[in-house]
Amino acid sequence: MISFTIFKLVVLALGVSSTCLGFTIPEQRRDFTSTGPTCASLAAASLSFLNSSNFMLTAFFNNLPNDNITGVPLVLGENGGADGKEFRVLSTFASFPSNDYPTINMINGGLVASGPDRLNAVGTAVGTNAEISFTVANPPVAPADIYCGIPSTSANGCDNCQFARLSIETDTDSFSLCRPTTPGGQVNVVYKADSSDGNCDSVQLLIIPN
Repeated sequence: MISFTIFKLVVLALGVSSTCLGFTIPEQRRDFTSTGPTCASLAAASLSFLNSSNFMLTAFFNNLPNDNITGVPLVLGENGGADGKEFRVLSTFASFPSNDYPTINMINGGLVASGPDRLNAVGTAVGTNAEISFTVANPPVAPADIYCGIPSTSANGCDNCQFARLSIETDTDSFSLCRPTTPGGQVNVVYKADSSDGNCDSVQLLIIPN
């Protein structure tokens, strides 16, 4: 688990415009109102980072044995499409054995995944009991600026403390891997999952440099 103490949060009014990976990020948005510290406020206090390039994500079990210190590899699994857009979700490579988007970048708190000869997949807003979703579109949608990386500060140390944890507005502890109700489906990452049916296992998402 991640443990840290915030003595003082400095709230900044930021006007950020970035151009990366061939497009300009429009005005960014959230689908919920944060009542606690945000990724931006933690970054202002040097307790998190909003930008990182060329990494992959893995899921590390909190309450189950892990085969290694990096956990389960994640990829962008399929999730249908509509109106000329393609939808993707974070899935385990074991349940969706195709890595179409091997590179993820974090840009001002938004996630953008890229792959050879493909349009970028942009991380979109996430709600409670919802999958970590991406949209592929031309022109691209605006990334949801809800993410940041939080370095591990465990007082007791850990085998994988060198890897930062992905966070949604400073929350690193509400991700789960959820199995489908039908055999053979994708195992997807869900935020604040309703695990009453016993099909979800708590994980942390590790940021692993490529």
